[in-house]
Amino acid sequence: MKTLAVLVLLCTVMVLTGAIRRRNQIRRATYCPIAWTAIKGRCFRFISASMSWGKAEKHCQAIGGHLASVHNAGEYRKIQKMISKATRGFPQTWLGGSDCQDENIWLWSDGTPFNYMHCGTFDNRWWRQHCLQMNYGGNKCWDDVQCSSSLPSVCALNTGKVVTVA
Repeated sequence: MKTLAVLVLLCTVMVLTGAIRRRNQIRRATYCPIAWTAIKGRCFRFISASMSWGKAEKHCQAIGGHLASVHNAGEYRKIQKMISKATRGFPQTWLGGSDCQDENIWLWSDGTPFNYMHCGTFDNRWWRQHCLQMNYGGNKCWDDVQCSSSLPSVCALNTGKVVTVA
């Protein structure tokens, strides 16, 4: 009987040790609504319809987000890949950056810090270019452009549903 008790205790310890080890290996996954793509804990969606920057931002708000903010090069490349998968190319596309409030003070429409800039030229040609497009030129850089231009866009949800999975 003592042997059985020791064996049960030993099995219990082994199971609990394995559970603790598995708990330490848990990762976080982002689940996005249908037609959205999970990238670094947020959900992104390419909108192929061309519209002005203001209309694109309003459209993103209507579906629960904002024009996309981009915070590092890896995130930018994944957004480009999402667009390329949808279009088989790299069309110039709206992002959520604007400096229309003050020249050369770039802000994201979602209110997050503007802490990353991809390659590009921000020349405010004819003092009319205040909105941010991506995939400009041969190097697929960022560029300021007139906000009234018609381009497709990328929307982002502030947060996807983050679920812990084993």
